[in-house]
Amino acid sequence: MQIPPGRKTQTPAKDAFLYLLAFSTLATWTISLGSICYALIDDWIRDPLSPRYAPSVSYQISSELAALIVTLPLYLFVMRIILSETHRAPEKLELGARKWLTYIALLIAAGVMIGDIVTFLAFYLRGEVTARFVAKVAVTLAISGGVFWYYLGSLRDTRKVAGNAL
Repeated sequence: MQIPPGRKTQTPAKDAFLYLLAFSTLATWTISLGSICYALIDDWIRDPLSPRYAPSVSYQISSELAALIVTLPLYLFVMRIILSETHRAPEKLELGARKWLTYIALLIAAGVMIGDIVTFLAFYLRGEVTARFVAKVAVTLAISGGVFWYYLGSLRDTRKVAGNAL
């Protein structure tokens, strides 16, 4: 899609800042969410070989919960700003920073999903699959899959907007 003359974005530094902030908060809150889920899984599905005097779940997840409480609303707020700006000025969908960071997020999410599936298959083939392990694999796939499908969908939406503009 060609951007008509005079319609180029006037705030490339601001746009790059918003996208970098969005993707860094995305990484923080997804890792925190996964860590919280892992701690809860460890508490709910006990390992018979581990000692029972492990620290309490509330102690384990307090820092992760704090990070989630701060970064998830910040991520949602920044994404709302980004989406409203791209709705007002669709040419911002073609920003280099947006494309690069979106593809990097897709690459990381795909890598996490592939690594998760490979790890599951390796443990399965060794006969070391437990309910606790399967639950953690499912959490990792759900979080990384959600990120992957959301950002893949945003690229598809970009193509639709570009197709409608022609």
